[in-house]
Amino acid sequence: MPEVKIYHIVKGSIVEIKSAIFANGDTYIIQDPHRKILWIWIGNKSTVDEKFTAAQISQNELIPQDRNYEIKTIEQGNEPNEFLDIFGDSIKFVEGDVHGLLRHHEP
Repeated sequence: MPEVKIYHIVKGSIVEIKSAIFANGDTYIIQDPHRKILWIWIGNKSTVDEKFTAAQISQNELIPQDRNYEIKTIEQGNEPNEFLDIFGDSIKFVEGDVHGLLRHHEP
């Protein structure tokens, strides 16, 4: 059975990630083959660019692979049980964004 895939929107493209750790400054696409849903999870501090990129990639790249998929958008804090059940206890919501997480800090 196909597995759930998580894509992180990074600088206008998608990067597949393995952990269900969602930063509030970012946007993610979750491809759920069991329910045939592409979830777009939007952190409450994500940018307009990230939201647009997620919608565009979902429509233009991921949906054409399997037209039976439905797209559902979720705003942080309004995750339905149907979404949360995908990950069980492994889902985490954190503060920050990719730039904050990857920024080099001088000692």
